[in-house]
Amino acid sequence: MRGEGSYKDEVFLIFRGTTWRDLGVDWLSNLYTGLNVSQAGSFVHAGFNQIFNSVLPELTSFMAQQTGITKVHCIGHSLGGAIANLAADWVKTRYGRKVSLYTFGAPRVGWGGSSLPYRLTTSLSPEGNDIFRVYHGCDPVPMLPVFPFIHAPTTGRSYFLPYGGLVLSLAAHKMESYIESINKCNQDWKVMYKHIPPSGLNIKAWLESSNDENARSSTFWQNMNHAIAQVLQLIAVKFQPYLVAGLTVVDYLTMLLFKGVKLAGEVAHWVLLLIRKIMRALGMGKVVDIVDLTAQLIRHVLSKLTQKLYSEARKAIEHLQGS
Repeated sequence: MRGEGSYKDEVFLIFRGTTWRDLGVDWLSNLYTGLNVSQAGSFVHAGFNQIFNSVLPELTSFMAQQTGITKVHCIGHSLGGAIANLAADWVKTRYGRKVSLYTFGAPRVGWGGSSLPYRLTTSLSPEGNDIFRVYHGCDPVPMLPVFPFIHAPTTGRSYFLPYGGLVLSLAAHKMESYIESINKCNQDWKVMYKHIPPSGLNIKAWLESSNDENARSSTFWQNMNHAIAQVLQLIAVKFQPYLVAGLTVVDYLTMLLFKGVKLAGEVAHWVLLLIRKIMRALGMGKVVDIVDLTAQLIRHVLSKLTQKLYSEARKAIEHLQGS
């Protein structure tokens, strides 16, 4: 839509999560989450890219009718937030206009090393102050897909709003809940801004801990994402992975973690700790050792981990669509 009054030279592209009733949960049906190449040439989530491409003709037609545009606002909630990320990248790359991106409870879209999250951060503004990523800590949707998918902005600049407790919440994903949280803050964007510093968690100590983990805790998923990132970083220093279209998260993680086992020594021990932590959290029973870490076992454990988080996200989205 075209703005009015003082916004008459600005365009607002708004993507609602509930718009995607037919396609919106298809990406959740795919446990393994494939990779695809975006319109701007980055590796991105295949499901989101498919949905964006399906609305691209309409977007292209709309943009062709606009003249004298000074700024484009890309806005979306839930899956619509994922599409807004891709739209912002497309608009900036194709038209070179000033772009602002606003997302609420959006999942991760860009593959860590693929440049989409980094390009959005630097092209919209180096400080990230034209990207407004709003999320609740107990909303399961912004927690997936797991690393190596990451959020923009990569600077850590985001808008964390308190809601509920530490347990994953279906209600936390509703747009009404985000509106409620924002109204309670009664503050503008500058005041609501929260910089998310690097995790101060001692990953190795957390992995070595035999404490019971609650797989419905938002803290568990935050720690797990940091742990996966750190273990992969250790492996990638010694082994440069490759990316191809169609590669899935489970494919990629299995490949790297199994390579870590083969590297032996400290790296293999980190992989073992990670697999043990996942198995404990999911109640998978048997305590494994290095010799048990076959590619098949690693894939099985990662599939169970991904399935658990996707199950929570699906419930949240179905709850959203049923409201």
